[in-house]
Amino acid sequence: MEASFHKSVPVVEKVRKLWAVAGAGDRLAIVVNADPDALACALALKRLFWRKVNTVKIFRINRIDRVDNLAFIRLLDIRNSHIRALKKSEFNKWAIVDSQPSHNKWFKSFDFDIIVDHHPPTSGLQAAFIDIREE
Repeated sequence: MEASFHKSVPVVEKVRKLWAVAGAGDRLAIVVNADPDALACALALKRLFWRKVNTVKIFRINRIDRVDNLAFIRLLDIRNSHIRALKKSEFNKWAIVDSQPSHNKWFKSFDFDIIVDHHPPTSGLQAAFIDIREE
């Protein structure tokens, strides 16, 4: 799939394509390198799949130490767990936001179904839904 949508593609069409990736019986894990924009994007993606899939959980590859980031998470009630708590067998759909599989060794062990990012696209990206817009 192309790494982004053409600017003329309506948001409704993008969301329909996103929703086509996972359905009622699916269990979606969103994997992030937790910083404020990654967590906000993960929370938005989780909300988009609310009542569309069986479960959605957010997993982070890093430790969160900064007080302002911890306050952000508490204020928005962003429930997340460290990747070490992830049991792969409990999920059948995978998403990555604010990053790409080649950006960290933790990400390379997943076959992502959804990739959403704003960094320059890396080669070899494969997923059912890819939306990468550097602007």
